[in-house]
Amino acid sequence: MDSTRLWAKRDKQFSESASRSALFHEHLKDVHAAAIQILEATGLDQLAAFGLDPHQYFDRFRRIVLLAAAIHDLGKANEHFQGMVLRRSDRIGMRQGLRHEWVTILMMKWLREWLLPAVDGNECDLAIAEWAVAGHHPASNRPSPPAGITNEIGRLLMGHDDFQMTLSWFQTVFGCNLGIPPTLPTGPWEKLASENVRDLIEQWGKSARRQWLQMKSSPDRFLVPIVKNCLIAADVAGSAIPKVIDGDFLESQWIQTAFQSCPQEDDFRRIAQVRLNGHDPRPFQMQVAESPSRVTLVMAGCGTGKTVAAYLWAAHSSPRRRLYFCYPTTGTATEGYRDYLHNPDGQLGDINAQLFHSRRDIDFEIILSNGETDDGDDNSNDNSVNAVDQIESLEAWSTAIAACTVDTVLGVLQNQKRGRFSWPALAQSAFVFDEIHAYDDVLFGKLLRFIKELKGLPVLLMTASLPKEREQAIRDVLEAIDEEFPPLITGPTTL
Repeated sequence: MDSTRLWAKRDKQFSESASRSALFHEHLKDVHAAAIQILEATGLDQLAAFGLDPHQYFDRFRRIVLLAAAIHDLGKANEHFQGMVLRRSDRIGMRQGLRHEWVTILMMKWLREWLLPAVDGNECDLAIAEWAVAGHHPASNRPSPPAGITNEIGRLLMGHDDFQMTLSWFQTVFGCNLGIPPTLPTGPWEKLASENVRDLIEQWGKSARRQWLQMKSSPDRFLVPIVKNCLIAADVAGSAIPKVIDGDFLESQWIQTAFQSCPQEDDFRRIAQVRLNGHDPRPFQMQVAESPSRVTLVMAGCGTGKTVAAYLWAAHSSPRRRLYFCYPTTGTATEGYRDYLHNPDGQLGDINAQLFHSRRDIDFEIILSNGETDDGDDNSNDNSVNAVDQIESLEAWSTAIAACTVDTVLGVLQNQKRGRFSWPALAQSAFVFDEIHAYDDVLFGKLLRFIKELKGLPVLLMTASLPKEREQAIRDVLEAIDEEFPPLITGPTTL
């Protein structure tokens, strides 16, 4: 790696395009380009999922996301980060004094006014872009703002030629309204400002909280999670792609193609017909299928045909939406995939279905070998979340029907990486939550929040039993967003 250049990540030299994309300036361009493609393919769906009028909000949403994508890794232009990436002998074992996303926030001290025209002069929208940048590497052990900050963050490299090249690129992508890039200071942080780093970030955090409280009673508040999730997805795509085939750079082509992989008109109906095996649907199954409600609730015994009803529901209410069939455990998710979506004989046609959970590869071997597991353990403790989840998220973008564990979906509201990485695909989907009687109170609370916050997404709730207090909780959530509680559809209690 050339030590005279700024880098965004280690150059693993897989290919010429991959090597190019490791450069600081090129990575920002890749993520910005990915954001454009994701917005074109799913931007309207992302807004509608949270109940925002796409025609009213899209232009504004687009401006915020594209600014966030362009600036998200500016903070990597610092001495500590570059030392780690280059693995210089004098930096071995060195820890960053401050993570790069927060260095970006510090750099915005000099860039904020200059970049304001990129969001049409809207201070609130610039703040949302900054919030997304500060949170685009979510983790449970990273407080926001960060704790234990010192002034030892090394030298900021804003005078570097690659950084200045990036500012010139900003002028190109955001238009001449930006004017001439500002003159930026260089040198160790303690020589750049009289304030210390901790005080500056604390001041920024207090200002952010005041702005959030002012926004909290407005629909604009939903732009915050949407922008953040979209930025995270663009960063994943911009980092994991380019895909290089015969030397061709296929980023935009792959993203567009992935999101076009929606269910075909008859996919869901064909799945149901195979399981019905020539029999007519039961009356309760047809009631579920024809439900006019955004949220549908069905209670029937195990093995009575709720899953067939769910595929009929998808065929009737959301024939072109992706479908996430959410199970409470990895074991039930695997069973659901095996029984309804595994297609070794082609009986289901050219169906595009996947199984998503942390021990998926093991269970695929079990399905394909027709074997069984004897450990009985449905609980996963997967610590290799980052690479696995990024790969799964990209697969999810091009998957029409997913059998998954419920955390794959509900995690989008809990800062869990798997849900956030998959966000653009989730925003285009309908959802079946099976066996909700098996949810503990915490998980059921997350389900209620999903129904309340993502009020543009169709939901089918299935259970063998429903305590009155949980029925009332669902009723209360729907009333809070001015939706009627749907009539409870009941089926047989036994097969």
